[in-house]
Amino acid sequence: MIENNPLLLLTRPQAQADRFARLLQSKRTENPRFLIASLLEIVPFPERLDVAAFDFFIFSSMNGVIAEATPIQQKAFCVGERTAERARLRGFDVIAVTKTVEDLIIWLAQHQPIGRGLYARGSIIRQSVISDPRLEALKLEERVVYDQIPKVWPKDISAKIQREPQIIAPVFSPRSAIYLAKALSEYRGDLCCIALSDAVRDDLPLDWKHRSIVCPEPTTKAMVRVLQSVYGC
Repeated sequence: MIENNPLLLLTRPQAQADRFARLLQSKRTENPRFLIASLLEIVPFPERLDVAAFDFFIFSSMNGVIAEATPIQQKAFCVGERTAERARLRGFDVIAVTKTVEDLIIWLAQHQPIGRGLYARGSIIRQSVISDPRLEALKLEERVVYDQIPKVWPKDISAKIQREPQIIAPVFSPRSAIYLAKALSEYRGDLCCIALSDAVRDDLPLDWKHRSIVCPEPTTKAMVRVLQSVYGC
């Protein structure tokens, strides 16, 4: 639990950071002092897919849920409730929702969905689905449907952040951990990172790890609960 009023630094892509800020504000009677300073930009690729050519889809990120899709109740297997929610809104029949990619691979290996499947993903992934030997019996293809472009903070934003005496930074992915470490390489204040998982914490700088907290499970809800406990609410 913290005693003063640190800066809550949100570095996710703008839309996700906005949503997370609103979620956290809805859980508190007194809102934290926060700053959205994205370190990644999500850029969808304009290529249209013949969605009807596939019987099922695998989405490991909500950004991978195809915006132009007009599915006719094709099945979808998703990582994360937010991903599943977006898939349902787009018209997919969500069959399974897991917390991690590894959990989804295990589920798919056990249930062996029938037909032609497409794994729609970003340009950068940490764990492959299509090349996992446990899924070699599936008829799987993959398509990169969005890019993840690193962003550099404007000088005035960077200077403002560097002057903060205390920062709490939720970190949702290993790649975000790497970008945050670079952006705050000269920061000398009191920094506490809230890592979504052990994998995220592993990509933090060594001297940050002992000051970080790992969420009990890799979900947004768990992240909110940890932040609530940190803020003492």
